[in-house]
This record gives sequence, structure tokens and C-alpha cells, in this order.
Amino acid sequence: MKSNRTIRWGHRAAGLALGLGLMIGGFARPAAAVPPPERDWDLSVNMYGWLTEARLSVQGNVEGGYPGQKFTQYFNDDLIDAFNDWDGGGGGDIAFRYHRFVGRLEGAWVQTEFDNDGWLTNSFADAKFGFRVLDIRRPWSGDESMVNAPRASVDLLVGARYRYMDNDVDVPNLVRDTRQDWVDGIIGISSSVGLFPNLTLEMVADVGGFNIGSSSQLTYNLNPRLNYRAFDHFNIFVGYKHLKDEREGAKDVTLSGPQAGIGYSF
Repeated sequence: MKSNRTIRWGHRAAGLALGLGLMIGGFARPAAAVPPPERDWDLSVNMYGWLTEARLSVQGNVEGGYPGQKFTQYFNDDLIDAFNDWDGGGGGDIAFRYHRFVGRLEGAWVQTEFDNDGWLTNSFADAKFGFRVLDIRRPWSGDESMVNAPRASVDLLVGARYRYMDNDVDVPNLVRDTRQDWVDGIIGISSSVGLFPNLTLEMVADVGGFNIGSSSQLTYNLNPRLNYRAFDHFNIFVGYKHLKDEREGAKDVTLSGPQAGIGYSF
């Protein structure tokens, strides 16, 4: 229990730090943020907090039961529960481009308590690389010669996601404490649309698994974000991340919820 309290205090400290960062970015008088000039490369580093609702279904053995006797248990923790219990976590990502070659690296950690029925800890890291198939000035921007005209882009991606899951079920007569990890091959797409010179709507989505080896039967990830360039290199963003894995044997897990963070663009 001591470790659980430590984790919760860690969540609170991270939430407070993130809140202060967003307040500074939102209410401080910003310098005139100028989008970078056209160049052959881009690089951004982002950190975020993630408030997650979680849904989990697991199979296990009945304690003291006959050999082979199984149970299936379903757990659900909505956003209100997650907020009250300071559940969730955070992560970070790096996005880069060189000419039309692109890449994205991301990692995150989250933890959820299911009303004293157990804990679910999730960590993941993924790497995706690809090619920019579309990069144009936003068609409705007006004068095509404007340096600050917002742009629209689409990238095709391929990569892999490593997932570690530790679910500890603590229900009367039911026992399950399982640690497992696996790797899913994934294909995806990322896109961005400049709404204004300093405001961009971004989306990353991928799907994979396909029951290859020890991978998931199906995994998919959706992550839209609204990114605001508050200063020349400093960004703040809000978004929503939904990550689901469907595993063989009724071991399905879904994590989804709002995220907010800060970033630095070179």
C-alpha cells in the first residue's frame, strides 16, 4: 500500500507541474511566435500527462477450485473514478522529419485501481517511421506566396509497439497476478492541418497485431491533438488518446482519456 500511496503522490506532483506549465503558457504574455521558415528538417520533443479511463477483461483460475476451472472477470474505471483516485500517468514523444522521411518515437506509463478489486499497470513504447506523401500549403489559405500560410501534411508509417502489462486481480475466491509483455507490428498514418499560423490540428492513428506470433489479435491507437505555438519554440497542446489491445483468451485492455502537455520545437 505504501508503494500505491507513493504512486498517487507522484501523480499529484506530475499533475501540479503540468498545470503550472499550462497556466504559464496560457496566461503569460507571449512573445510573437513565428513559425519556422521552410527547411529540410523538423524536430519536436513533447511531454504530456494522461488521465485514463480503463477497461479490462481477464481470465484466470478459481482459487482452491478444480484443475482447469476458469473465471472471466471484467473491470471498468471511468474518467470520474480516474480523476477522484488520481489514476493515469504520462509519457513523451519525439517527432522528426528530414525532407520527406519521417519518424515518431513515443513511450508512456499509466496505472489504474479498479475500486479495490485490483490494479492494472501499463507501459508501452513504440517507434514508427515512414514517408510524407502530402505536404502542401493549406488550399484555402489564400495567397500561395504567403510565408506564414498554414500547411497540411499526411505521412504513411510502419513500425512496432512494445507493451508491458501487469494486472493484479484481488477478488474473493479469484486469484490472478499476471505480468506479460509483447510486441505488435503496426501500420499507421499521421496528419496535420494548420488552422492558423500558430494553431495546428494533428492526428496519429495506427493499427496492428493481427495475431502474428505472440502479438495481439488486434491493436489500434487514435491520438488527435490541438497544438498551439505560444512562443517561437515553446508549444502547449491538448488531445485525446485511445489505445486498445485485444488479446487471445479474453485478455483485452482499453486505455483512453484526455491528455495535455508541453513541447519544444527546434
